[in-house]
Amino acid sequence: MKEDNSIDVCPDCSGELRFEKRMRSIYGGHTDLHRCMNCKRIVEEKIDLRLVKKFPMVQDIAVKVHELHASTTRGLNEAEIYTSLYLCTKPGYHDPGIHIEQVVRGMIEERLLHKEINEFCPGVKSSPKGRKKTPCDQYFTITIDLILDEN
Repeated sequence: MKEDNSIDVCPDCSGELRFEKRMRSIYGGHTDLHRCMNCKRIVEEKIDLRLVKKFPMVQDIAVKVHELHASTTRGLNEAEIYTSLYLCTKPGYHDPGIHIEQVVRGMIEERLLHKEINEFCPGVKSSPKGRKKTPCDQYFTITIDLILDEN
């Protein structure tokens, strides 16, 4: 899937680039790897997947998360909003966290500027043999405030 400003020719030999894979950094960024069909060189392309970039009608976004089990409340910084997924702080669970992007998409469709969500973490922990799945008991209260473009 090509982006508007994505590269499509090799910077060395001007050959055609073929998409290989998308890599996700632990720091929140994404990098697409492309292979040149002529010189077989790998070309990296940094991809900006921040919520503000995905939704051009959003001027600013503020996300505050309260974890009941951990008794912490904090606002998400730019790198955390960048990933569009808030990860649960309890270790050892598979598929933990809340997808903030889906909530923001719904808010934009409904033209809401403020929303508070109360949800359990969807993560599960498997037993050593994999027979028993234990759901995460972390409870989130997420507050999202948007500033939308007037257009």
